[in-house]
Amino acid sequence: MNVKTEIGPIRPPSESHSLLLRFSRNCPWNKCLFCPVYKKEKFSLRPFNELKKEILFLSSLNKKIKNLLHSQSISELSLNLSKYFKYEEISDARRLLHWLYHGEYTVFIQDADPLFRKKEEIIELISLLKSEFPEIKRITSYARARTIKRFSISDLEQLRQSGLNRIHMGLESGSKEVLNFVCKGLEPSDIIEACEKLSVAHIETSLYVMPGLGGKEFSKLHVSETIKVINQSKPNFLRIRTLGLNPSMPLYQLYKEGKFLAPSEKEIVLEVKDIIEGITVAVKFYSDHNLNLLMEINGSLPEDRVKMLNKIEKFLNLDKEKMDLFILARRLNKVFDLSEFLAFEKDEYLQEVYEKIKFIPDEEKESLFLELRSQNL
Repeated sequence: MNVKTEIGPIRPPSESHSLLLRFSRNCPWNKCLFCPVYKKEKFSLRPFNELKKEILFLSSLNKKIKNLLHSQSISELSLNLSKYFKYEEISDARRLLHWLYHGEYTVFIQDADPLFRKKEEIIELISLLKSEFPEIKRITSYARARTIKRFSISDLEQLRQSGLNRIHMGLESGSKEVLNFVCKGLEPSDIIEACEKLSVAHIETSLYVMPGLGGKEFSKLHVSETIKVINQSKPNFLRIRTLGLNPSMPLYQLYKEGKFLAPSEKEIVLEVKDIIEGITVAVKFYSDHNLNLLMEINGSLPEDRVKMLNKIEKFLNLDKEKMDLFILARRLNKVFDLSEFLAFEKDEYLQEVYEKIKFIPDEEKESLFLELRSQNL
């Protein structure tokens, strides 16, 4: 069976070990000023029968791989895929081997809004997936809040019963002003209603918040209103993804024209601190994206609040030179958390770069940090 499979351009960090299946292409909204993905691309639903064939094709490869693993290890098979698979099958065989190796048996459905299609089609596709891959433990998807609102609670319960366990949604900000400014195309109330419906249907919710998105002008409003929405929507997971800016996103042009003033790295950390302090509901908090300065701020709220805030205070208590040096080390990907930096042996290249920027104005320094951070988009 020769089938051309597709993989979309993005997935959440938490889905790095998931099998990716592209139910739709691109984004039906595609107007967010902060997003560099899907620009100039048209949204479409992949043909239903094409997806069924892809699932059956991947299942046939998966069964073949399992049989081969009776006589050899995963590492041995990974070196000899060309012996057992056609050239056009190797990339899919490799990603299935990766899936089996990690043993999490999760599936992530792409692209930005794959639930935009008919409920009956989604249920049939997910049911087929579960039938062909009985080891699957979780099926997760991106979705826009307004798409979730189209479904009744009964519809969502049927989706959950078919195997859909978790939905990732972009809140970005709880502020109407910020959401309107960045052309998000939804209201905070849309997120709250979508989360409430999903909760009743027993589908987990994972919300994304974007520190820095309010700029300097709306920073306080961005934080205070975001806290309100989090506390009202009660997501299972909250994931922080710091604002990055590069020429592929419309907001970058406003930044270059001085119409959007990006907060400093320290100001963004203070936003995260305020959000953690303001959350009153139980939620698992993750700062697991490389755009975030402090990737180690993870835990369950409220029980881990003090521990998380102590890690932030450790950063805030650094003197100016040490703080700048740490930010530079993080943005050059020399270290990935503050503890690693504090135990870091002197790096000549890092010190050389720092000496070049040490005495430039703070505004220029922050522009450089932002530019380095944005390379992780």
